Amino acid sequence: MSEGKFYMAAQIQDLWPQDLAVRKQRAPVAILRHQATLLGQKTNFLLEGRVHTEGNEGEFAHKFYIVAPALNDYSHLLFSIRHGITLYPLTLTVTGEMDRPILDEGELLDALRARFESGTTRDIISSLLAQIEAVPPEKVLESIVFKK
Repeated sequence: MSEGKFYMAAQIQDLWPQDLAVRKQRAPVAILRHQATLLGQKTNFLLEGRVHTEGNEGEFAHKFYIVAPALNDYSHLLFSIRHGITLYPLTLTVTGEMDRPILDEGELLDALRARFESGTTRDIISSLLAQIEAVPPEKVLESIVFKK
């Protein structure tokens, strides 16, 4: 380029498709976060769900914890899921069980429902709620006062 002269580049075409964002999908992590919120509501915020997400080199991992704020934020890993950039298929991992491949959102919803309704999950929730009953009421109140 000559000093003091500017050349206009020819306009470059937009090569992206017009329907780039047309596909409407719910990310698995959005489903997990919604379920985490519902756990808090169903237990009057004595327990809450927390989702921890990590992403690295084309893979995302989401861990779902049941947390008891009144028990010094005790947390129990209920399950985790892993998926690539395309969301599905994904892998559901429950401690002590074999990994389960999940092909689509419908299968994920069914698998999560089964996990949440399982005797193991119910026992974990019952145990944590029983232990919270032994916590001084002012500490319980302090742990939930800002959650609602």
